[in-house]
Amino acid sequence: MRNLVIRRYDGKFGIKGSNLFATIESLLANHHVSNQLESKENRFLKTPIELQPWEYRHSAVKLGDKLGEGAYGEVRKGVLQRKLKKADVAVKLMKGGELNKLKIREMMNEARLMRNFKHKNVVRFYGVAVVEQPLYILLELVNGGALNTFLQKNKNINVIELLGMCLGAARGLQYLHANHCIHRDIAARNCLYSVDKIVKLSDFGLSVIGNQFKLCTSQKLPIKWLAPETITTLYFTPKTDVYSYGVMCYEIFSEGEEPWDGVTNTETKRNVVTGKHLIMPDACPEKFRSFIHEKIFVVDPKRRVVMDDVARFIEPIINDIHNAAAFSAVMNVDRSDRNNRSSDVNRSVMVQMTVASSPRKCSNSSRKTRTKGNKKKTTTAPKVPTTSGQKGKKTAEK
Repeated sequence: MRNLVIRRYDGKFGIKGSNLFATIESLLANHHVSNQLESKENRFLKTPIELQPWEYRHSAVKLGDKLGEGAYGEVRKGVLQRKLKKADVAVKLMKGGELNKLKIREMMNEARLMRNFKHKNVVRFYGVAVVEQPLYILLELVNGGALNTFLQKNKNINVIELLGMCLGAARGLQYLHANHCIHRDIAARNCLYSVDKIVKLSDFGLSVIGNQFKLCTSQKLPIKWLAPETITTLYFTPKTDVYSYGVMCYEIFSEGEEPWDGVTNTETKRNVVTGKHLIMPDACPEKFRSFIHEKIFVVDPKRRVVMDDVARFIEPIINDIHNAAAFSAVMNVDRSDRNNRSSDVNRSVMVQMTVASSPRKCSNSSRKTRTKGNKKKTTTAPKVPTTSGQKGKKTAEK
């Protein structure tokens, strides 16, 4: 409680720095309604409150292009000036700067929850700007965009990349559950996909800390992603996240198609509660398809696997496909090499046969030259004259 001096100025009453009134009653009535008893110039903090390391002033954030609309407002690109360096960020801010206590509480709950998360497959939280309005939540900027949009725009993605998406989301959710966080809104639209092909869980507006959560107030829910027990009891647990994860895997292998497309929410609830589930597309490897049908899309949460089991199951499938692809590539190279060697041998034989069958033709001049050069020279011995006696001797000898 403070004492304020009411002064009289030229027959009127007022407090220093405020308006003048004809009577004291009218002065008090005005200040009772407006709650303005002194000017801002006279107010100061004796003990200033320092900003936390994760709290920033609005002047530290430079806003850029609009990225999209969120539950509480728009999301824009931005650059955050930190102590040592700048960081590209996604900025969540309120529409028109109009805030109410409920929205402020929800935004700050999301910020407090995300502040403790540090994982490759979870969107990084940088901080908040709360000194002015609108409030800013500063998050890691993932340039690839939403996972469902990526799937819809990029057809014929290879199975290893699709399984990699499932594995990344599984590891992120595994991390959240290890930190006692129930996401409550697992879907491809709430995941981001980076340019280096990493899935990151995002949008923690519905997330809670604890082992279970009971919805007590009316709230819009994503019916086609809900687990059977959530539909019947409104309870959320880590196991309900697992069921929603299975629905997201359906989105991944169906090129971003909405689950239960063409089916009403009422029919969807009836199907899910009675044990009828989505059928995984043919693009999903048979081993993983059976796992989802038998271990994830089950009505009884006690029989449903946990995210640790899911992550462990996917890794060997990816490795097997990698190994099969590598073996096939080696075999193709070896087969191609053998074919090339066989072709070389065939060409060599054909060349030899061609040479052997070709007649050797020589010109007349060369033939004459060879004949002339090879002609034998003959020499005759000189005749020796013989006498008659000698002739007789030869005859006798004969």
